[in-house]
Formats: sequence, structure tokens, C-alpha cells
Amino acid sequence: MPLKSLDIIFGRALGRALFYGYRPPIFLEARREIRIRIISATTQYFCTPPSSHFPFFIDLAPAITFKSCGKCKICGGIVSAVRVTPFSDLPEVKLIETPRFGDSRGFFSETYNRHAFAEAGIDTAFVQDNHSLSASRATLRGLHFQTHPFAQEKLVRVARGRILDVAVDIRHGSPTFGKHVSVILSADEGHQILVPIGFAHGLATLEADTEVIYKVSNFYSAEHDKGVLWNDPALGIDWQLGDAEAVLSDKDRRHPLLADLPRYFEFGHEAAGVCPV
Repeated sequence: MPLKSLDIIFGRALGRALFYGYRPPIFLEARREIRIRIISATTQYFCTPPSSHFPFFIDLAPAITFKSCGKCKICGGIVSAVRVTPFSDLPEVKLIETPRFGDSRGFFSETYNRHAFAEAGIDTAFVQDNHSLSASRATLRGLHFQTHPFAQEKLVRVARGRILDVAVDIRHGSPTFGKHVSVILSADEGHQILVPIGFAHGLATLEADTEVIYKVSNFYSAEHDKGVLWNDPALGIDWQLGDAEAVLSDKDRRHPLLADLPRYFEFGHEAAGVCPV
């Protein structure tokens, strides 16, 4: 199995490495330039400059600095290993899995790492985090999107409870225009969904007191905040609840049908607008 290494250069003394959560075995070569090799049976590891970014080494001596070996991928290792699975029906929408390391106390998970996501092909610059609490089961939020120049890519996960998460292609000229994908996201699994620009997003809670956290690539703009009617028959979405059950805002009840939606997005030109900062 290939090994990855971290070079640690002494300023005063090495001190000791305190491990947080998962504890891989380490081997130290006692010389002026200390090389730490981290061995795992399941994955590769990475070099990274700041100790705060690498939770296995929390309390190294203050004078120690990290130096990349120059051979391993930045943030491509155990904490930052990201698995990205495109949906077969809408490959632009992606299911994302980040590893969890658990013990009797619970678990640790790095849910977002810019370098690791970029290595996995997701180089989105997120500018805002949103957090919603839905007190009732069958709370339905959607289908939402923002238009250019405030169009948003979204990275959605569940912090508590479970949701049915839905993405709809609203790009005119797309061969999958009006098609959708859905997936159950839960706090127990920790999976995430990436919804790109040109897609409407919605969710329905499957449990009471469900909390959803999502990152967006652009700031909120009331003027550019739009939607599609959640139960438009043309979309054929199975929300796993009846129309009478759905707990909706007045705004979400009034969204237009897809057929009445202006041509906000054109296939192949989804990213025509950019974040204004």
C-alpha cells in the first residue's frame, strides 16, 4: 500500500502528538528532520501545512512547522477523502459522502474541505451557510432557486432528522428539462447533495424537529428569489406525503407551474451570472 508522509522540522523540540478521535499507528525516524508516516489499511493520507487542518496532531510543540513532502496530494487523505456520485438521471446533481471516524464518544467528520472537494471535482466557492429548523413532519420547502446574477449552487446536509431532498432541471434546452432526482438525507448517514445552478431545489421533512444546513455559492437576494410549484403535475414528484399533509408557507403555495416559468436558465449557459463579490 502506498505511504504518504509529513515532514516536521524542529524549531525547539518535537513535543508530543495528541490524537483526536481516530488513532492511526505512527512510525518516527529519529533524526534532525523527523518524518511521520501514517499507515492505514483503507486509505491514503495527505500533507497539509496547518496543524489545525489536520486533527490527528493537535498539540505539537509551538516551534514546529509543517513542510509538505511535495509528492502527496493536498488534502486527499483520511479526514478529507470525499466520495462523489453523480445521479444517473441528472449527472449534474451529485451525492457526496465524507468519512466519519467514531468511537464510544460519538464521531468526528469533516463535512467540508475546500481542497478535498476541489480534488473531487467540486471547486465551488461557497459564501454563505444557512440553517433551517422544521418543527413538524411533512414540512415542505420548495421548489426554490435564485436567478442571475445571484444564482446559487447549494450543498445540502441534515444535522438532525431526515428529509426527502429533490432537485429539478429547469434549464431550457436541456435534454433533461423538467426531470428530477430525489434522495433521502439523514443526520445518521451524513450524506450531502450538491444542487447546481439551473436546478430548483426542495425538501420535505420525514421527521419532526428536522434541521438542515446548506452552503450556497451566492448571497440571498429577495428580488432574485424564485420558485416552481412543488406539486406541479408535470414534474411528477413523489414527495412521500399527501397534498393535505404538506406544511407549506404561503409563498411556496403561490409559485408558478414549470410551463409558466420564464426562461431564467439556458442549457450550457448556467453560470452566466457570477457572485458580485
